[in-house]
Amino acid sequence: MPADALILPRSAAEDLTDRLFELRCGAEDIAAAVEAGEDPGDISELCRELVALARAAEKIRGRVDDARGAGDAGDT
Repeated sequence: MPADALILPRSAAEDLTDRLFELRCGAEDIAAAVEAGEDPGDISELCRELVALARAAEKIRGRVDDARGAGDAGDT
């Protein structure tokens, strides 16, 4: 196994898959809203929601480190 390989607990992998699905759906919602000529304010709100989903997905790193017992002491 490569030294830089990342092994995820099943629950973390499933969580990541769920979050990626949410991101894709959010992006599709924005694309549909733009194509439909929705109000720019509504599109902005969808964009804010997408950014929030992306930020939540980024937190997978901390959960994986915690599951491995590294906590905040790991390399960043």
